[in-house]
Amino acid sequence: MGKWDDYRVFLAVARTGTLSQAAQQLGISQPTAGRRIAALERALDARLFDRAGRQMALTAAGVSVQHEAEIMERAAASVGLRTLGIDRRPAGTVRLSVTEGLGSAWITPRLAPLLERYPGLKLEIATDRIAANLSKREADIAVRFFRPAQSDLLIRRFGDLRYGLFAARAYLKACGTPRAPADLAAHRLIGFEDEMRDWPEMAFLYRHGLAERFVYRSNSAIAQLAAAEAGLGIAPLPVYLAAPRQALARVMEPVDLPGRQIWLAVHKDIRRTARVAVLWDFLAEILTMLGRAEGTAAPRRPCHES
Repeated sequence: MGKWDDYRVFLAVARTGTLSQAAQQLGISQPTAGRRIAALERALDARLFDRAGRQMALTAAGVSVQHEAEIMERAAASVGLRTLGIDRRPAGTVRLSVTEGLGSAWITPRLAPLLERYPGLKLEIATDRIAANLSKREADIAVRFFRPAQSDLLIRRFGDLRYGLFAARAYLKACGTPRAPADLAAHRLIGFEDEMRDWPEMAFLYRHGLAERFVYRSNSAIAQLAAAEAGLGIAPLPVYLAAPRQALARVMEPVDLPGRQIWLAVHKDIRRTARVAVLWDFLAEILTMLGRAEGTAAPRRPCHES
């Protein structure tokens, strides 16, 4: 019967009259086009073209095959259009790779309007400690705190994630409020595991010789937030996550902790897929909101208030 790719080349040659023009039209080499025609003739056990120099004219068998090939072409086009129509409807599963804190505390609480608008959409939020590999299709979209380096990704930056030092008001009332980095040597600290000491907010504390002051460590920002609210110590936390918590107060606010860049990434091949496109647009909107919220955070209460 032959392969559909062979028939595509056959139709191009039948319509242009030469191998070279057919090859140019299809974006392949002339020898490849010739091999496709030869393969189809062997598969059908028929000579499809009479050759006169560079010109190629259909034989009687070729005319018959052209009719059948055009039916196949229309069928293939119909399938493609139906598939495209399905793909233009935002339906199906989209997998997002994001940190636990951002996924749980910022993205998830804002998802209801998106799912109400697109009832066929299903979301998977992956908050694994090891970032999913988009090139290997372990996720469809990723929010990253570093610039992705893969060449097959489309990326967009959304400013910086701001960090501050936060502690429970009860803790500060009992232990005092630090005013400068040197004061932290008299306090208990909360942070990431030691292997994450190079992360910007942790590196700041290590540079001030505070490695021994950590009494609670976790690779989860949510766990660190809970520890700070429980009065275990002072924690470097994302401002968006900690500032709304009434039990917490920000300390040493004039001291800027290093922030992290926020990047949105998607594989180039699926960027325009409907279900991916709507999630991308949604994330772009709420990550922009995140920057605005951090830039206009409400003033905190004095640390002595309950």
